[in-house]
This record gives sequence, C-alpha cells and structure tokens, in this order.
Amino acid sequence: MSLSLPKEMLVQFLASAIAGMIEWWITHSMPYSEADVVEQLWALMERNQMVPQPLE
Repeated sequence: MSLSLPKEMLVQFLASAIAGMIEWWITHSMPYSEADVVEQLWALMERNQMVPQPLE
C-alpha cells in the first residue's frame, strides 16, 4: 500500500514526535544526556524510514 502524505502533515508529525520526546525527557528529570537523546531520536527516525530530507 502506497500512502502519499502532504509535506505539511509529515512535518507536523515529526515536530510532534520530537516535542513529545523532549517533553518526556524533561518530565523524567533528564535521565540521559542531550547527545544520547538526539542519537536515540535519530535512530528511531532512521528505523522507521522517517529521516527528514532537505527541503527544496
């Protein structure tokens, strides 16, 4: 099944996921370093083939 999403919806989804992860990190007393959070977020996006492409 091929699903074509408008770019605006994909951007909103990614922004919400990132904001949610940062909120979790802060409300749990920042149990990981900033670098660890970025690394894990990037790994999650790569695993789900959601790494952002450069804007045109």
